[in-house]
This record gives sequence, structure tokens and C-alpha cells, in this order.
Amino acid sequence: MISGWIQPTSSGGGSGRSGSSTESFSAQQNNHTISLTALWFYWTATSAVRHVTGLVASTDGDIIYVKNVGSTYAVMLDNLSGSSTAGNQFDFPSAVDYPIPPGAIVGLVYCGNSSKWNIFSTNNGA
Repeated sequence: MISGWIQPTSSGGGSGRSGSSTESFSAQQNNHTISLTALWFYWTATSAVRHVTGLVASTDGDIIYVKNVGSTYAVMLDNLSGSSTAGNQFDFPSAVDYPIPPGAIVGLVYCGNSSKWNIFSTNNGA
């Protein structure tokens, strides 16, 4: 566990996820379907920066961690992108897209009130 980060358990933190899922992206991901059980997602952008415009909706309070395990390209989380259904979109402070550079980690939580994914923690990979 990373110091200062929320660690979900089966008794709280949303769905009680555990385990991991690894994916490589060679194109933009719209309404991207993620494992309903994995807590950690290890993503790689191949041959260029790859955009993820949204994740298939989850339950209120559901928490996931995403790490860019690539060595060259960022994975870009697109803020309120119309390429994904409204309930699957990301909603970030200052309404800006959020890059996950190689080695970096981002914690995301699904907010049932707004029906959006929000960032709750980051690590720049340094």
C-alpha cells in the first residue's frame, strides 16, 4: 500500500475489489469496460499517447488504482469527453484532461451523486 492512500477492503471502500488487470492500448478507449473485481489496473499506451474517455459506470464509492506501466507514452484520461456516455466520464478539477505518465499512479473513485469518475489521489512516478 502507498503511504497516505486509501486501501479499500471487503468491508468498505466501494465494492471490495482485489487483484489486478493488465492491458495495452493501441487506440482511444471510449466507455472502456474494466474488470468488476480488480483493484489495480496496469495500463500501457503503445506507439503514442492513448486517450481513455471513460470507464463503464460502477457503484457509488467504488475505488480503483491505475498505473501506467509503459516506458514511453502517457495514458490520458479525458475530462467530460463526449466520446463516452455521460455516466462513464471522468470529471476532474479545473475541467482539464489528466495525463498518467509512465510509472505514475492515479486513484479513481466513482461518485454516484454526479455519476462520474473522480481523482482522489496521484503519484507522479518519481
